[in-house]
Amino acid sequence: MGAGFRHECGRCGFAVQTSGPWEFCRDAAGKRREFGHPVPVSEEAARAGIHGLSGELYCPDCDRVVNVILVEYKLPARDGLSVWTGGAEPRDEYQQEDAVKCPRCGTTEMIFGEGEWPCPRCKEGTLKGCQEWIS
Repeated sequence: MGAGFRHECGRCGFAVQTSGPWEFCRDAAGKRREFGHPVPVSEEAARAGIHGLSGELYCPDCDRVVNVILVEYKLPARDGLSVWTGGAEPRDEYQQEDAVKCPRCGTTEMIFGEGEWPCPRCKEGTLKGCQEWIS
């Protein structure tokens, strides 16, 4: 199930929002498409199954929010329950610690979820992430 997070620096006020994880599927051409949550957005998505999860993560190196594949499965999952309970097997490359990378610069130091990071803007404050909503 997806959630939204707000990350804000207490020193300079810089703020950014991230969200995910979100289910995705692939169409007949292999292009990534929204699957839908909690139910498929279309009959095509339902037939395709859940190919993986993606998220909107913040890349401090690029200074932008980017859509990133968090995990892709060896075989599409037929239902959300198997995805959220660990029943879908990740492809080998997504079992590596550094699998989630910025598609623009390649960094693995992406910001998502709750936590604290050095502020990428003022370099003196702390970017604190808090959950704002859940779906």
